[in-house]
Amino acid sequence: MVTSGTMTHRLKRLESRDFIHRVVNEQDARSMLVQLTDKGLALINRAVESHVENERQILSALSDQVLADLNSNLSVFLQALEAQKRDK
Repeated sequence: MVTSGTMTHRLKRLESRDFIHRVVNEQDARSMLVQLTDKGLALINRAVESHVENERQILSALSDQVLADLNSNLSVFLQALEAQKRDK
């Protein structure tokens, strides 16, 4: 949902900070492939760990039964979304 110019700008910023590097797409000369660097992967891993810990803290206020109900209801919701996508 962003323009190609905006995406290019964002990728250049990430590349300048050594989080990614771009390589030629051998199968499509109009595009580039993006790969995480070791530094970028380390950042992603830290972000995911923080996110999971934050999620755990938020959900810790809920009882086991409420969590089970939430999980069940979210599964039903996901199935409905997937069915809607298939029907289009």
